[in-house]
Amino acid sequence: MIFVNEASGAHPIGKKTLEQHLEKVTERFNNIREPGEMHREKLHDIFTKIGERKDRMDKPAADTMDVLETGFELYYEMTNELGVRVNKVEGVSQQQKDRFLHTYSMFAASAYISRKLADMAESKAKFNLPFKKEHFMMDKTRDQCLDSILYLYNSFLKVGHGKNILDESNAIVDVSYNFFSKALEELGNQKEEFDEKLTKLVETEFEVAGDFRLKGFTADIKKPSIEVKQFRHVEPKDVAGNSEAKTEMLRDTDRMALYDLRVQKNPIVEFNGLSFTVLYDGFPGTGKTTLMGMGYTNLDRKCLKVSDYWIHAGIGPMEWLMVIIDGQQKDRFYGGTGEKVRGQLNRLRMKDKLVIGQADDIDLTVSSREESQGGDDDFLNELMQFTGGQQTVILGNAQLWAATNEPLNLDPALRQRFHAKYAVTGPEEWYDYADIMHSKLRKFLDLGVVRVKDGKGYTPFQMRANRSVQKGGIMSSLFGGSKESGVTTDFTFRDLGEMCVKFKEENPRFTGRPIESVTMAIAKKINDYDIPGEYYTDPKVFLEKPYEEKVGMIRSLILARYPNGIDSSILAEELEKYHKNEMRYEEEKFTKDVDRRIYQRRVIEAADEAFANMRN
Repeated sequence: MIFVNEASGAHPIGKKTLEQHLEKVTERFNNIREPGEMHREKLHDIFTKIGERKDRMDKPAADTMDVLETGFELYYEMTNELGVRVNKVEGVSQQQKDRFLHTYSMFAASAYISRKLADMAESKAKFNLPFKKEHFMMDKTRDQCLDSILYLYNSFLKVGHGKNILDESNAIVDVSYNFFSKALEELGNQKEEFDEKLTKLVETEFEVAGDFRLKGFTADIKKPSIEVKQFRHVEPKDVAGNSEAKTEMLRDTDRMALYDLRVQKNPIVEFNGLSFTVLYDGFPGTGKTTLMGMGYTNLDRKCLKVSDYWIHAGIGPMEWLMVIIDGQQKDRFYGGTGEKVRGQLNRLRMKDKLVIGQADDIDLTVSSREESQGGDDDFLNELMQFTGGQQTVILGNAQLWAATNEPLNLDPALRQRFHAKYAVTGPEEWYDYADIMHSKLRKFLDLGVVRVKDGKGYTPFQMRANRSVQKGGIMSSLFGGSKESGVTTDFTFRDLGEMCVKFKEENPRFTGRPIESVTMAIAKKINDYDIPGEYYTDPKVFLEKPYEEKVGMIRSLILARYPNGIDSSILAEELEKYHKNEMRYEEEKFTKDVDRRIYQRRVIEAADEAFANMRN
């Protein structure tokens, strides 16, 4: 099963926003006239004459009219969206500003109309049209520019009707597609006539009505493709510690797969057996991202198991979707953030599949109400409404996962709306740390360039099956002697794991991430060698060799530097070095915080003294 991520960084212009201009568009449709003339015509009248029926529009004509209405609603909305920004540009005449604004807005409308009609047209064959650049010059007022295009279009239709070109119902689609494709071409050709300061204003990507993209003087005339992403499979044994969070994550994804596609409800929710919102909090490196990967892996497998039944039932496979909620939804246009966040969250209301909403580092994405402003307010408001609003109906097919390093930085009301909260504390036992190290070093262990024994009572990746395993005592001496005397200890994975537990007791932030840093340091030591120059100059020496033989040659370079491999005591040294550095950082931070408080106190005391002197 594959999940899709439809997160988009484009600025949205939704259908409701466009519909605000419908009345004005309808007014222009009903008052088409040649500039300077009093006679007015209605676009509706010529559309009604097309096709077999003459008392009302045929469906192709009605569908085309709907596309035109939306396209010219976009024309008005683009003039609103860009108007303020265009007028702020300095060093450009007002005449050019107005012409650019109307040209680009009409380009957007023509792009939308031609894209939609291309999907509907029976024949996309283009024919020569007698229109030139001057027919598409947008150098009048906003309404007059639209009037001129509508007059040109209406006249074109009247000629086609008179020559019986529009007798067939669907001909209106083909003819209109050709007209607005021509308009799009002529309007786009005018780009070079505008100051670069103006054209840079439209480098923002716009997403119109959810399925049309526009950026600069280019338009996506194809339906935006859904981005397909693969996720990294994570097995439960790969999750170190976090016993409660891991158990609940597996249970939740197991239960989601019981969703009834026929009834579109999960029987689990009848007993409140599935939380709708879940918050995972813990220090960086404790494994929040790994937990989510495990959840996706389990959900994917459960979907595969139940899909056979739903396919045979004639409904189709059980699919699932990941929806990312993050800072990409923030928008510099007024109201844009709320609309983008709302669009993402609404995907969690889909009923035909399972949906996971993922909000990583939610404390960084959404500020508290005391600190938020502008788009942040919209982001917070949409999340508040979604997680606790009246319009959110829990069906048991969707869950919102949020992760944070600092839960107290979240707005209290939003934090309370997460029904389930799990502390992600990272590795808990010595064998959790040992497993992480074993996993990170597996490549070097297999190559034989790192030598570490398992240790008594330790079986890699099997110890978590029975968490009642007795903990070993912390070593009384980390190294069992001084390096100066040449005495070293042959550390096992168990020894190293117990060492990490000791470090965590002294510093709770000693999570799984330090292990990754330490193993990267080991990799750096391992790769302390120079590549022979002949590897590059004589292809027979290296470049032409089979890949596995190349790996063996690199391994030989490593073993030449370390004939007996990397001793496990180096691992212990790196772990202790990392721990000491982190403790030093904590002490330095504490000292700086104390100094800052002392300074603030001195400032306050000096200010009090100054005010007292002023009163005297």
